[in-house]
Amino acid sequence: PGTLDDDIEQFPVKVADRVWTLQIGVAQGPWATRAVPITLMAGALLAGLVSFLIWLQARRAESARTLAEERAQGVEAHRLMLEEMAHRQKNSIARVNSLISLTAREVDNVASFQSLLEGRVAALAAAQKQLLVSGDAADLGTMIREEIERSGHEENATAEGPAVAVNERQSQPLALTFHELITNSVKYGAFKHGGALDIRWVEHITADGKNEYVVRWQE
Repeated sequence: PGTLDDDIEQFPVKVADRVWTLQIGVAQGPWATRAVPITLMAGALLAGLVSFLIWLQARRAESARTLAEERAQGVEAHRLMLEEMAHRQKNSIARVNSLISLTAREVDNVASFQSLLEGRVAALAAAQKQLLVSGDAADLGTMIREEIERSGHEENATAEGPAVAVNERQSQPLALTFHELITNSVKYGAFKHGGALDIRWVEHITADGKNEYVVRWQE
C-alpha cells in the first residue's frame, strides 16, 4: 500500500445541516492515481446536491403548510363576514317591519303610506350603504347632507361640524331622526316658507371626561 503525502487539502461539506470536513490527499505508491481525489470530490458534490434537495423539499413542505393555514384563516374570515352580514340584514329587516307598522298607524290612505315609508326606508338604506362602504362606521355629516339633498333643498341649508363616526347601532336611528326633522321642515318649517336651515354640531367634554356631540338645529 502507498502512503499519503503532506499535500492534503480540506473541503467543508454541509450535509443535513451539519458541516463535515473532507480531507483529500494523493497516495504515494505504484497504484496511486489522480482518480482517487477526483472520485472523492465527486462524492462530496453528490452529498451537497442531496443536502440541497432535502432542504428544497423542506421549504416546499413549509410553503404548502403556510398556504394551507392562510386558506383556513381565509375561510374563517369569510364565515365571520357572512355571519356579520346576516346579523345586519336581520336587524335591517326588523327595523323595516317596525317602520311599516309605525307608518300604517300614522296615515289613512295608501298614497301617504307609500310616500312616508319610501322616505324612511331611503334614510335607512343610505346609512346602511355608508356602513358597507366604510366597514364599521358612518359619517354623521355625510348622513345629514345626503338627507338634505334628498329633500331637494340643499341650496337653502348648511351642515357643518367635525368628522364624527357612528356605528351601526347609532347610525340608523340617527338617520331616521334627521329624516323626520327634515321632512317636518319641508312640510311645516323653513323649507315650506322659503327660509333656511342651519345645522351645526360640536364636540363637548362632560364633567366626567366623556365625549359628547351637541347638534344645533336652527330654522
